[in-house]
Amino acid sequence: MLVRIATLALALLLASLVLAGCPEKRRGDAPSPICTSAFQRCRLGNGPLGVCTPIPCKPGQKPPCLMCRPQH
Repeated sequence: MLVRIATLALALLLASLVLAGCPEKRRGDAPSPICTSAFQRCRLGNGPLGVCTPIPCKPGQKPPCLMCRPQH
């Protein structure tokens, strides 16, 4: 009886961890083509996802200087 309860408790714990590990997608989470912070997700001009990478600033440009680059 105790083994059955422990098995059920473990199964419920594992199920809750699996479900909690995948956050719900929100409308505002869509990647933007404009980088506002380093290492955020961004959308490249031709569609695939990228990551905002710090780059050297050009003369007169205020930091942070970021560029959306392919992830792979």
